[in-house]
Amino acid sequence: TPALWATFSAILYSPQQSYSTHVSSMLDTHFRRAKAVPFTLFVYIDMDEILGKDNDQLAIASNLWKQVFPHNAHRLETIYVTMSISQKREYSYPPLSTSPTRPSVFTVSLKDMPALKSLHMDFRLPRMTSLDHRVEVDLVPHNCLESVHLDGHVDISAPLPTLSTSIHFPRLRNLSLNMPGTKSGLD
Repeated sequence: TPALWATFSAILYSPQQSYSTHVSSMLDTHFRRAKAVPFTLFVYIDMDEILGKDNDQLAIASNLWKQVFPHNAHRLETIYVTMSISQKREYSYPPLSTSPTRPSVFTVSLKDMPALKSLHMDFRLPRMTSLDHRVEVDLVPHNCLESVHLDGHVDISAPLPTLSTSIHFPRLRNLSLNMPGTKSGLD
C-alpha cells in the first residue's frame, strides 16, 4: 500500500557520490510508490569539512537536498533533518588554499510545502568555517504548520509585514528556536 512507502529515513556518514546515487534512487522509489500520501522525511548526515580541499561531501549533501525539495516539497508533511559537520585540516605540501570552493546553501521555503505539519531542523556547523555554510528557512503564512524546531546555524527570512499582511500560523502549537549568534530587535 502507498502508506507503507510514505516514510523515508537515511543516515549518511561521510557521504560519497555512490551514496548519493543510491539514496536518490531509493528516495525516488519511495515518492513514486507512496503516490499521493503525505510524506515523512528523516535524514541524518554526519560529514567532515576538509580545510584547504574541495569539499565533495558538502556538495553531495547539497545535491540530495536539492533533489527532494523542487519536485516533492508539496508532499512533505513531516521533516526531520540533522546535519553535523566537523572540521579537519588537510596537511599537505605545498599548503592548499583555504578559500571557499563549494559553498553550501540549503533553503527551505514554507510556501513550497502546503501540507507541512512538522519541521525539525538541527544543523551543527563549526564556529569558524572556511565555507559559506548557510541554512535558510523562508517563513510565509502557513495554515497547516503545527510544530517548528530550528536548532543551530539557521537563518530565518520572513516578508516584512505591511498594514494589510502578517505572518499567520493558526495551528502552530510548538515553537523551538535555538540559533547561536542570532540577534533580535531587543539586542
